[in-house]
Amino acid sequence: MTKDVFRSVFVLYMFLFFSVAGISQAQFQVYTWENFEKGRFPENLKWSHNAREQNVNVFDYSSVSTLPGIQEAPAPTECGNFGLRFDTIGGADEILKVVSNVTLDRKNLGVSGKSLYQADIFIPQNNANFPYTVAILAELSDPANPEIYSFYRLGVVKGERVFFSYTNKTYEPIIYLQTFFTDLKLKIPGWHRLQIIFEGQEDIICAIDGRPLPFSPIKESTLDKLHAGFMCSSSSELASPKGFCFVDNLSIQWTTENLALPDSPWTYSMAPEAKTEFINPLSPIMVQSQLNWLSSPEDAWQESVTKKQPLLTLFYAPHVKAYLNLEQFINGNTSAQNLIKQFVLLRIDINQLRGGTLAQHFNVNKVPCLMVIAPDQNVKTKEYYRTESDWPAIAQNLPKSLTP
Repeated sequence: MTKDVFRSVFVLYMFLFFSVAGISQAQFQVYTWENFEKGRFPENLKWSHNAREQNVNVFDYSSVSTLPGIQEAPAPTECGNFGLRFDTIGGADEILKVVSNVTLDRKNLGVSGKSLYQADIFIPQNNANFPYTVAILAELSDPANPEIYSFYRLGVVKGERVFFSYTNKTYEPIIYLQTFFTDLKLKIPGWHRLQIIFEGQEDIICAIDGRPLPFSPIKESTLDKLHAGFMCSSSSELASPKGFCFVDNLSIQWTTENLALPDSPWTYSMAPEAKTEFINPLSPIMVQSQLNWLSSPEDAWQESVTKKQPLLTLFYAPHVKAYLNLEQFINGNTSAQNLIKQFVLLRIDINQLRGGTLAQHFNVNKVPCLMVIAPDQNVKTKEYYRTESDWPAIAQNLPKSLTP
């Protein structure tokens, strides 16, 4: 099922407009997110430099369905029907750039908060037609001088090297760092999430799929009020053919807390040896649930409507001790399992883009949270769990949601 179907089943507007709620326990808020599912160029984005409607625009993934890997799961869910395509001319100097008009001030992060400037890009098996550079931007805009660069940039050069650069009103970078793409052991072809992560007021972490790159962290604090953007370029130094690339989920997530990074939806894109090497340092060991929790909101909702059973949604964050405690408690409590099995079960990670959007829509302000939605879309109850002492009240309230 696609994001488009999900949007039509689960309250139409929740994917279209975002409001920033108060920071919640262990939660990254979705500050801005462009997923292109309207099928047209978003109003919140603007073309810049050589970019225009003819060479940077929204396209239908079905038109490139034969490109190996581009629609491999979970891409149909994470990227939906539409994305953004950049077409470079090749053999000449050209810069194509799009920038969001939404600004996040780094000062709002406080001492230990984080903001994630990120976008998903598709890396093809054959990079012959890949642009000279592709990069996610965190840019300080100057409307009076749009051609002057003031940004942080994380990207890929010729499909061979990953680089970070910092430029401030100069054409030459003040900081330039790089590593070889092959050293990252990423699956090719595949989607990958490029992330420029600001920690507090001084540190910058560059990551791909939630994995910090070797040259991170970087001490740099000059630019603060930053827009998210994306940039491609071609070079006159290379007699390359026309290039193209695909981008999706241009977004900013943020928190004022010192939290583990959200799990990447593209862990499938890690080579097997990379998966065993990478451990998120703030992540506790996950607990394997004994219940059949669905992860797709659209599938869960369809099952709820078909069976005429209420939908029990567990909003969680993987790295929260209260959530791990809840899973352990349920696994060891037959009575709790029997109660929960009377519902259609859905589990939503609030630190993913659409999970965070749903949490904000339903005003879920801490996790774990158990929320029951009736087949008529009415919220029947919302229960927060902290310790086992909260369960008796939850066990008393949940059965009330089973009756019309």
